[in-house]
Amino acid sequence: MIIIQTATKDTFVTDMSTQFNKGIEANFGQASTLDIFKIVGENKNVKSRAMITINDTIVNGNTFTLKDSLGNNITFIIRTLEVTVDGSVEIDGVNRRVKIGLSGANTDIEKRDRFVSAINKVNSFNNGLTFDITAYKLDNNKILLQQNKPGIAGDTVPVLPSNENSISITNFIRFEHSAVLLTYDLQKIYDDHIENLDNSVFSTQTNPNVFNSDFKAYIRLTDVGVDSSSPRNFKLRIRPLANDFNEGLGRDIIHFSDVGDANFKTINSITSTPIEWSTEGIVSSDDIDMSTSFEQE
Repeated sequence: MIIIQTATKDTFVTDMSTQFNKGIEANFGQASTLDIFKIVGENKNVKSRAMITINDTIVNGNTFTLKDSLGNNITFIIRTLEVTVDGSVEIDGVNRRVKIGLSGANTDIEKRDRFVSAINKVNSFNNGLTFDITAYKLDNNKILLQQNKPGIAGDTVPVLPSNENSISITNFIRFEHSAVLLTYDLQKIYDDHIENLDNSVFSTQTNPNVFNSDFKAYIRLTDVGVDSSSPRNFKLRIRPLANDFNEGLGRDIIHFSDVGDANFKTINSITSTPIEWSTEGIVSSDDIDMSTSFEQE
């Protein structure tokens, strides 16, 4: 059986900015299209970002160096037998290396949190260092690095010695992007088509956390642009949001004049306690229902 269902709510959020307005504060709940894009290097007033991926193999003594938009170079050193992540340093001659202690950090999340803590505490420890980059949790083993000041000066290149493979780091780039938010009435599928749950494709008798492998769901998106603007060679990530979003009434996708939520600052303000994105302009692991697992293509 093939069941086709239209989304009950849809919108997109973006951190693109126009000459007059910030897209991060705009709402597109009633827009005629759902814009998915990533534009690199077009807007000079965007903060540069990079990403750290923590690998399975962690080697004691591995180092990496980050350069902020002010020209400060900070070297971090991994110490697997220490727990230090407060911004304290090792001194080697005139060089100071900030320690990332990973002792007792056994999971990807624990290791990620140690990296984030050490990077963000460089300025709060009396170590003689100044650092103008902030780290954010992005995924279980991924960290978003963001320059605190916008502009081309933040397009720096991290230094990772070729023989050190505890992590990988991308270069800092300025990019603007968007994310589509969708809601489907899954309860309606159950009410309209399922008489006996245990005998259906949704049965979880074998494993209460996993649907029957015969069940497959697809999201079909259609490009409304001309052939010359059609996207190619891209990856689309589908992730379940931890919170419901407010669709909103905004329609202006040209000037971003319709403010309101959902936008890339606030997911939903009509709840008793307004819900905001964990990090403005980014969908991070803190915004995702991590208890839900599924395959994506």
